[in-house]
Amino acid sequence: MRGRTLTVAAALLVGGCGRGEGSGPAVPELTVRAGPAREADVALRRAERLLDADAPADAEPLLRRALELDPDNPAARRLLARVLVEERRYAEATPLLRGLLREAPADTTLHAELTESLHVMGELPQAEAAYRAWLEVDAGNDDALFGFGQVLYDLGRYDEAVRSFKRAEKRRSGRAYVRSELGLALQALGKLDEAETKQRDALERDPRSAEAWFRLGDVISRAGAARRGEAIEAMHQAIRLSPRHIHAQLFLYRLLHLGMRDGDDSLAADAMRRWRTVLRLHASQQVGRRAGAPRVADTTPARERRLRDRLRVTPDDLAARRDLAALLHADGALDEALAQYEMLLAAGESDAALLAAAGAASLATDRVPRAVDLLRRAAALPEASVATRRQFAWALLTAERAEEALAVYGALLVAAPDDLLVRRGHGLALMRLDRLDEGLQEIAAAGWLR
Repeated sequence: MRGRTLTVAAALLVGGCGRGEGSGPAVPELTVRAGPAREADVALRRAERLLDADAPADAEPLLRRALELDPDNPAARRLLARVLVEERRYAEATPLLRGLLREAPADTTLHAELTESLHVMGELPQAEAAYRAWLEVDAGNDDALFGFGQVLYDLGRYDEAVRSFKRAEKRRSGRAYVRSELGLALQALGKLDEAETKQRDALERDPRSAEAWFRLGDVISRAGAARRGEAIEAMHQAIRLSPRHIHAQLFLYRLLHLGMRDGDDSLAADAMRRWRTVLRLHASQQVGRRAGAPRVADTTPARERRLRDRLRVTPDDLAARRDLAALLHADGALDEALAQYEMLLAAGESDAALLAAAGAASLATDRVPRAVDLLRRAAALPEASVATRRQFAWALLTAERAEEALAVYGALLVAAPDDLLVRRGHGLALMRLDRLDEGLQEIAAAGWLR
């Protein structure tokens, strides 16, 4: 322990009279630490109060300060790990959690946080090992059995996943999500009747489970056209319960499109609605309000005022106009930014960076034809970035020019094979061109489906 320790003895008083030695319970010693250790204790108490007030961002620097002063403080390490997990900063949390588990190997909460962190990061072999370590100290823990089954499923070891889910089901027979996950693993093994039964069991326990409705629709759809209507209704129910359920929207679009292939033109309007919804749900990842914005170090109101003052005095100051456009774009004021971009373009400015920024802002504000034009010009320049070419492909897809989009995505897959947004867009383009299952496989490979 760092710092000087002071011990203060407290007298136990009853009715105003002190008891003699041995006449009552032992009086605990009150330990007050001094120096850096005391400062660490103060920082820790303040951090605890902030966490109780749901202010983890304010608590984190205090926890780190406590650990600077007292590196082995278990409470500060534990709370910092909790903050990092809650903020989904799993890579930072993992080393802390491993260290804490070495000291407290039976702590269920630590095991749960470590396994979650590893699983979400996609570190599946490490997650499997972490679950096995948890089950070694608590073999019947239903959370561990359920999570272990999910990792085994993601590893493609469906038989083992079924066994783990069945053990969890015995302990949590009333939990809908356990039965639904079991049904998913049974479906992966081709046991469709059993899988359907489990999804229906899940819905008996929780009729409002959008995930179970989606999975029921998926397993029913495997029976082919004879039960397609049931599958479509199950997908609609999933969407009614969870309108942003991207899996249900995608799979419903597939089912409707298959129905149209079989001659049911009455499904066309719903199919188009689903397609537009799928694009809208994915657009925030492809084209956020600040996507394509130039990097701006200073976006303060004072700098904006200075730039506007310069332009009032000298309207043809293109450098100031460009700086103002970039500032507005970075700040999310896209309509104003576009006005400045268009003035720059009208003045003859047309380099790749300007075209890309103006195209991205146009796309984010649903000016799709203008976005296609600007991004096409930007993408044709040799210095065009992968992000610019990806936004061009997305603009083409949004404009219902799927064949052109597919060609751009195909070239991007060669240039940036690990770009998941490219793969997802490529998969969507395939689906739009009636290559439904091929597109879904590409989307799944990009991590958009489980």
